[in-house]
Amino acid sequence: MPANGSLPDLDGSPLSEADHRALTRFLEQSLDHGFRLVIIEASNHADREAILTDVALMVGPRLLRLTIDELHGADTNLWMALQEPFTTHAPRCLALWGFESASQSDWARQLNVQRDLFVTDFAVPWLLFIHPTSRVPLLQAAPDFCDFAILWLRADRTSPAPVASTVMHTDDSWLSSGTPSTANPLLHQARAALDTARFDAARDALSQFDLQPDHDVVDRVSRQLYGARLEREQGHLALAEALARDAQSILARQPPSANAQALMRVTVAELGICLLQSGRYEEAETLLRRTLPLVAQALGREHPDYSAFLGTLGVVLTRQGKYAEAERVLREPLAIQATLGRPSYGTILNNLAAVLFAQGKYEEAERIVRESLEVKATTLGPEHPSYAASLHNLAGVLSAQGKYHESKRVLDEALALKEKVLGIEHPDYLRSLTNLATILLRQGKFMEVERILRASLPGLERAVGREHPDYSRSLHYLATILSEQGKYSEAERLVRESLALREKTLGRDFPGHGELLHQLADSLTNQGKYGEAERIGRESLAVLEKALGPDHPRLCPVLANLAMAVAHQGRTREGIRLLQRALHIGQTTLGAEHPTAQHMRDLLKQIQRLRRRR
Repeated sequence: MPANGSLPDLDGSPLSEADHRALTRFLEQSLDHGFRLVIIEASNHADREAILTDVALMVGPRLLRLTIDELHGADTNLWMALQEPFTTHAPRCLALWGFESASQSDWARQLNVQRDLFVTDFAVPWLLFIHPTSRVPLLQAAPDFCDFAILWLRADRTSPAPVASTVMHTDDSWLSSGTPSTANPLLHQARAALDTARFDAARDALSQFDLQPDHDVVDRVSRQLYGARLEREQGHLALAEALARDAQSILARQPPSANAQALMRVTVAELGICLLQSGRYEEAETLLRRTLPLVAQALGREHPDYSAFLGTLGVVLTRQGKYAEAERVLREPLAIQATLGRPSYGTILNNLAAVLFAQGKYEEAERIVRESLEVKATTLGPEHPSYAASLHNLAGVLSAQGKYHESKRVLDEALALKEKVLGIEHPDYLRSLTNLATILLRQGKFMEVERILRASLPGLERAVGREHPDYSRSLHYLATILSEQGKYSEAERLVRESLALREKTLGRDFPGHGELLHQLADSLTNQGKYGEAERIGRESLAVLEKALGPDHPRLCPVLANLAMAVAHQGRTREGIRLLQRALHIGQTTLGAEHPTAQHMRDLLKQIQRLRRRR
């Protein structure tokens, strides 16, 4: 203990110098003088422990450290739950935390109701630790209790950057290979309605067709394929797949002919997109790879229908994280499609932008997605859902470059268009909400983000099912925002659930698996479980380096979290090396002024201070 009884002046403290001195004075004046309250904002386990290490030097062994989440009965009566540990330990000072725990969501209100009991029965200085994002909820739920606070201190340390990255989505609207050749006027009406996203008109035309008797095979198959496309574009994937498979079954019973083969190509393309949108990527890839040589043999590699098959395969590869091959496959049909003036050209441009984005080529991705928007505006118009898909991706690539305000404006436009054309229960609309959540997260709007994600999850589960990769991605996003608010135990539970779902559908080599591992490592680091966090962080780094290469900007937060985990185990030199690598990647790929690069510099200073302290 320092000679003067005050806290040591440690360079590694998460508090500012002024707040550090204020806490010193608080303890000097409050110890052995009854109830006193200081509220301290600490963003993670390491910050809280650093402060408590300093406090323990002054208070000694009679510092009672409690997390509300582990107090039996605290959810119903916090005052009663504190009786036993307080009586047993006879503390000189009480350190209490756990306000953010989902399982004890009512205790802030109890602070307000039971404040006089706390003052009387637990008459020692209180150090109440909260996460910075809990400031407003605490003030709202316990204003009278907060009035007791002599000090309200804010941690000066930067918390880890949000780990859920913005996602660009592929556009599948115009990937289907060709259209059935039919002279039926009602089917022509259905196709025209589908091309302009007039889904009610398409359904009416198909219903009228169903009332007509004695259709030939071509018309029956065409009807099922248009029906499959209608259901798929409205998000009814199981029904769409059933209709496509029925068309496939009808054709399988027909004698071989050029017309039947042409219809089968269209059917396989539609079925491939159904499988793709259902998240069954390996099944879709197998089907498309098996069919591609037959299409090339029948039509030639310069035919637009062959390029459409390639476009679908490129999307399937993108969704599985096979980015290099996906980029190669998607670039091949561009020269063919560019001369046709078809909406499919805009779609392939959009999807190429998505795979460039995934590889961290943000400037090129932005240029190409803007070109996609120009093509779609000309061929489809600015109120088509396919146009909204490219707006969504423009918002994603702008966000990745730190252009958050412009990104938010573009995404709001995409959401409004999707809501108008598709409705708020459509999977595409719900997917866009996840990107809105990441943009708002970067702006610090934590409670709004959590509300959006919790509200969207049931709809997404109804639309695509729990085993769809989009559902596990939304769980990942929700875990991210919970972690950002200090709700680490719930975040850990959700990310483990998401890991189990994603591993089941996509395996362990997918980049998304690496990002989920990183999210888990981040939650563990914030709970002080540094050894396990390091192990999982290294696994995350290995997966992402293999999938994305050693210099991808998505490695920056992974390296940063790993650096914090090893530094807090005493290996600060290794932590500094990891952060220096992250800083180099961030400055090289994103620019020295990008928020990611700035954040790496802030964390590097923290670990350097921690090393000097040790």
